[in-house]
Amino acid sequence: MPEPVQPPRPPAEIATLEELYLAGLRIEQFHNPNLDPEPYWEEALRRDPGDARVNTALGIRLLKAARYGEAEACFRQAIARLTAQYTTPKDAEPIYYLGVTLQAQDRLEEAFTGFYRATWAATWRGPAYFGLAEIATLRGDRAKALEFVERALEANALDLRAQTLRAALLRHAGRTRDALAQLNRAQRRSDPLDVRILAERWLATRRPAAAAAMSSTFLAHPATALETAAEYLNAGLYQDGYDVLTALVATAPEPHRLSPLVEYYLGEFAERLNRPDAAARHRQRAQELSPAYVFPFQAELIPVLRRAMEANPTDARAPYYLGNLLFDWQPAEAVKRWEQSAALDPDFAIVHRNLGIAYSHQPSGNALDRAIASLEKAVALPDPYPLHFFELDQLYAAAGVAPGRRLAQLERQVERVAQRDDALSRLIALLVFHGRYDDAIRFMTGRRFEVWEGGSLSVADHWVDAHVLRGRRHLAAGRAAEALADFEAADDLPANLPSEDRGRGGHVAEVAWWIGSAQSALGRGEAAREAWTRAAQSRAADGQRYYQGRAFEQLGEPDRARALYRQLIEEGRERLASGKVVDFFASFGEQQSQRSRQATAHTWIGLGHLGLGEKEEAEAAFGQALAASPDYLQAFAARPDFKP
Repeated sequence: MPEPVQPPRPPAEIATLEELYLAGLRIEQFHNPNLDPEPYWEEALRRDPGDARVNTALGIRLLKAARYGEAEACFRQAIARLTAQYTTPKDAEPIYYLGVTLQAQDRLEEAFTGFYRATWAATWRGPAYFGLAEIATLRGDRAKALEFVERALEANALDLRAQTLRAALLRHAGRTRDALAQLNRAQRRSDPLDVRILAERWLATRRPAAAAAMSSTFLAHPATALETAAEYLNAGLYQDGYDVLTALVATAPEPHRLSPLVEYYLGEFAERLNRPDAAARHRQRAQELSPAYVFPFQAELIPVLRRAMEANPTDARAPYYLGNLLFDWQPAEAVKRWEQSAALDPDFAIVHRNLGIAYSHQPSGNALDRAIASLEKAVALPDPYPLHFFELDQLYAAAGVAPGRRLAQLERQVERVAQRDDALSRLIALLVFHGRYDDAIRFMTGRRFEVWEGGSLSVADHWVDAHVLRGRRHLAAGRAAEALADFEAADDLPANLPSEDRGRGGHVAEVAWWIGSAQSALGRGEAAREAWTRAAQSRAADGQRYYQGRAFEQLGEPDRARALYRQLIEEGRERLASGKVVDFFASFGEQQSQRSRQATAHTWIGLGHLGLGEKEEAEAAFGQALAASPDYLQAFAARPDFKP
């Protein structure tokens, strides 16, 4: 068996620069939402600010995040170390990426020099000459651009971007036959499905069949249209980009369903072609198209959207899309852009929601209050999104908002909430907490709940809780038969509710204990004993050990019961003392919040004391659990004075 992967040690505990560099590279390669390579590389640079490998790696990461100024500084540090004492570096990687960074900042003269310096190294000759070809095309020197792109292909004959750029340059030189031959070679040797080839073929022939092939591909795969537009923009082939996107709009069966980013690109191309009226028309159209499912992903869109904002300061959509693009890379800047969008259009629900999510991730101050206020604005607008109710309730829970207030918020728009399984699950949990078991069970009966990848739903637990608590209500009222029916329903989870524990939703000992209690109340001693035996023999974990202990008591083994109760107290205290621990291998959604951890720990302590007959200590522990998490049902329902 291979050795198991071990999580990396904290940066300060790693001894060598090489290990820090490699730890960061591995984190970069194997994405983990809980880890970031930057602290490892920053620790390495704290020890040696000029380390070339680390500066290059960090610079590339910053470049991908469109943090161009910081990336440039890293590449210059790396180059300074590599070229000290007039050394010609063996690897031109930081030199090439410095050229890319300067090109992204529109500093073309400096980028040109950087790319030229990188061409001597065989590894970077192809991409460096391609960069030179793009700059030459932007300058209007297409003859020189063709020379550069041919050198790029000498270094890497399969470079698809170089092949299609060469075809475009041949086409502009009037060599249409050569351009088509180049496209045929590219299609045969590289990628027969490449959309840039389709676009170039249409531009070279203007044939209806070529237009249909191009447009149908763009419509089926919308991101390819944006990638093609970015390539024409980078090379300064503005008319080509404009024509390609105009053809897409003209052939779309439902133009109003196109991405507004297509229109922003058209506005950019029109402005570069000195057609201000057309640019304004396209940007106005972009504002009018639906913002649903628009997720910008290209760094090339940053200047496109910024220029649209400059051209029309009243446009609320461009800053919104820019915020969407930047949030993963530059969250502070994204928040500014979303705040700008919200100020321009206060009735735009999605931007309020995005601000709520962004504020909730901020580390200090009144961030959670601001997050809640933003989500409350989102759900108060006409036609609110069901997802926003789910996310708002998550924030309410994190802030310790009273369960009654949360339930009232969800019930105000219950039909809307019921459109999403995750939002409805939150409503069901609160109905159970407030003793409205019939309502909760009705929502869960017959509806098929679906769990998405990486997500989780607790409806199986809600089903068990609702039936157990309703059964306890019946039992307390002397209706043992109705109680037994509920406890048995809790023991038989319906197929429409997702659960990893298909039979009982993780409440084996609890359900079996209450079945035994109902059977005992009905005078069925043998059946009661069988149920308690099942509870005692279950693999009880967490708070379920309390019910396992109760079963041991009924079976005449009080010492085993007391051992379980003391174990609950001890482990609860250890959990409180340990503080917050993040599991390296856990998914983001599986990690418990500090509030939930504290509630769980106090509940275990309370259950242990309750089992030992120490009711005052138990009540105090349950009170602390509910102070940490006011909707923590296990603590709420375990209190000695609880009435179901």
